Amino acid sequence: SGGIIILRSGVQVPVPLPILVKIPDKKISMFRSKTVFILGAGASEEVGLPIGETLKNKISQKIDIRFGGTGYQQDSGDYQITQALRQYVKLPDGRNGDINPYLHAAWKLRDALTQGISIDNVLDAYRDDKLSEMCGKLGIVRSILEAERSSKIFYNTSERQKIDFDQLKNTWFAGFVKILTENISQNEIDGIFDNVSILSFNYDRCIEHYLYESLQNYYSLEPNVASQLMQNLKIFHPYGSVGKLPWQESNTKQQVPFGAERSDILNLSEQIKTFNERTHEIENISEIQSVVQEAEIIVFLGFAFHRQNLELIKPDNKCNAKKIFATAYGISKSDCEVIHNELYEALQLKETRIEFRNDLKCGALFNEYWRSLTA
Repeated sequence: SGGIIILRSGVQVPVPLPILVKIPDKKISMFRSKTVFILGAGASEEVGLPIGETLKNKISQKIDIRFGGTGYQQDSGDYQITQALRQYVKLPDGRNGDINPYLHAAWKLRDALTQGISIDNVLDAYRDDKLSEMCGKLGIVRSILEAERSSKIFYNTSERQKIDFDQLKNTWFAGFVKILTENISQNEIDGIFDNVSILSFNYDRCIEHYLYESLQNYYSLEPNVASQLMQNLKIFHPYGSVGKLPWQESNTKQQVPFGAERSDILNLSEQIKTFNERTHEIENISEIQSVVQEAEIIVFLGFAFHRQNLELIKPDNKCNAKKIFATAYGISKSDCEVIHNELYEALQLKETRIEFRNDLKCGALFNEYWRSLTA
């Protein structure tokens, strides 16, 4: 129905009412489907963090704590780990001030690391050895914090520097932000993380640190605004991380700056979990599995597809994913086929399209599937 115009001739002409178009209150992220990014060590490698043999070697050096002839001068190993052990053995459940049992446990772990696939695999072999486990976790914390400090996204806050974004333009970090910010103006950023979740199996804080800094740089945001905006992004670390960044934690005593030179590594080591620890000990495990189950698109970046980790994300019911994209750089074609089948079984998939690319690293995957990720 509508109005009527009566012409001079007396003819009545119906006039339809104008069609009203509802203008949304806000724009949402260019990720139109519920999308979860599952990150492995290869995802952080693009900004300079060590993986594989390099990481094992760093941890091995950290826990190779030895003293000179006098017994007082430390000749090798990490000094902060030594101090943490001395601090621990003075506690009621410690060893009456004697760190020697821990040093021997650390040496066993050091020697085993040359043969293990990863630090997690070695700690799995020593799952009943609590002394070795503590030394391994202290080695992880110190190595990851040091790696953050040496990464391409570290900068010295005391000198009022900022990240050199130009050197990161070929990484998936940059590609991710390009998609997030496409067609989103400064006044429309409240929904920028709608439909996006991140599940990081890494102990580092690279992705949250980069996003926090990148949004400030791109939109000229004040730090408190960027911090508030980041609260809208679901980021899970199933195995913990090396602490909360300053903008994530109001308690200054519990803040751990990105790449911190000094921190309470004994406390931080208690927050680290490895895949030898039971699934029910993982914080937010039900929410993690729910996010995976509800995802319509799943993107694996730098992920090694360990069976323990696939078991961890396995939802109770069939996953809704219609498309899965995965980097499998360096993995053989035959192993990719095996992983493909294991994914179908773990996520209870049927007709889901899986793109396994063993010829692409994370940044290249974004270039290859730009439109597919936002379809």
